[in-house]
Amino acid sequence: MGMKGWVAWHVIADKLNLDAFVSFVSGTVDYILELENGDVDKASKVLWEIGRKMGRRMLTKYAERIGKHAIEFYEFSKTYNFAYYFYTGKSFDKIYVIPEEKKIVYEDYNCPLCKGISLPDEFKGLKFCNSVDGIFTEVCIMRGFEAESWETKCKASGDECCRHELRLKI
Repeated sequence: MGMKGWVAWHVIADKLNLDAFVSFVSGTVDYILELENGDVDKASKVLWEIGRKMGRRMLTKYAERIGKHAIEFYEFSKTYNFAYYFYTGKSFDKIYVIPEEKKIVYEDYNCPLCKGISLPDEFKGLKFCNSVDGIFTEVCIMRGFEAESWETKCKASGDECCRHELRLKI
């Protein structure tokens, strides 16, 4: 991350205790799984929808403080990496821009959002960090891009990384 990212994280960004946030999300996930009778696909979708609602608020707050937005779809590779750093204090480990598939892939091998979470076997497949994808989706839509993002791997489910795939739908 460059000087802007450092300044944003150390000076501009409001801080939240990450352990408290992960505890809150973990409790929320437990509650959603109870409501959905253990259906990990339905629970993952609920987390995605929560992320969309978060994205609406975050874009407004981000726009007020930073004032920069992606103009072209593939600029989201940098914009979302910066936003991820801004909110978590960590950049994605790998980012792939794949124009022929109209997608951007983000991978985090030490995801702070599900760090220390290991889902029991009956809940493997739950996309614990899917709210990130809801945020990505909502921000794209609000910026005029017909795109959708989904978590395709999650460390909490035993995968080697959390992987988020943002696809342009056109």
